[in-house]
Amino acid sequence: MLTETRPQTSGTTTRIDFWWVLAVASVLLASTLLSVFSPDMVTGSAQEHLPIVAMLSWFWGLVAVGYLAFVRATSAGPAFGLSVAILWLGVAVTSIFAPEMITGSDPTQIPIAALVAPILGCLATAFLALNALRNREGR
Repeated sequence: MLTETRPQTSGTTTRIDFWWVLAVASVLLASTLLSVFSPDMVTGSAQEHLPIVAMLSWFWGLVAVGYLAFVRATSAGPAFGLSVAILWLGVAVTSIFAPEMITGSDPTQIPIAALVAPILGCLATAFLALNALRNREGR
């Protein structure tokens, strides 16, 4: 009597989780949106425009994606993916629509909220990723 033998597998498969992809995509999309649509810093008597938010926001977005890389695809759940997506939607909206600080006789315009929001979004993403890792380990 011949029996069919199948190779033994460990039972774990690597799959891309939709919620993890949503989290990463939301960070990258928000970084793109706030880089394009955030107000410039305007300085000097000639009112020179410097897209400071566009220059700095990518760094914080990539750091946030680095935190998400530690979570990996298997430990992300719906709460994690939606939390990161809502967080970075808030970062983008704040960076785009928050008023700038206007100071001086040459009206210098500094988009403080647009500069700070990606940093806070990155820190909040780190806390969410840490929480997801703790939940995966059962602590």
